[in-house]
Amino acid sequence: MGPIVGLLIKQLPRLIPVVESLVRKPPPLPEDARLDAVEQSVDRAFERLVEFERRLRRMTLAVFLAVLIAVAALIAAFVR
Repeated sequence: MGPIVGLLIKQLPRLIPVVESLVRKPPPLPEDARLDAVEQSVDRAFERLVEFERRLRRMTLAVFLAVLIAVAALIAAFVR
């Protein structure tokens, strides 16, 4: 036996459930369920986008304040 075949035999107990899950397909959803799933996905994506926008605004404000403090410290260092 080659090393690949030996490795495959060792990993066979772990590979069987993976192959079974790939072969088994979930039952098809009715059209309404598909539409609901798409709507939920779009809603979740929109909520994540809104949260990202809020976080981006906070980070922009934090960077602006940090730059402002750095400029004030630089001016104070040059004045002395």
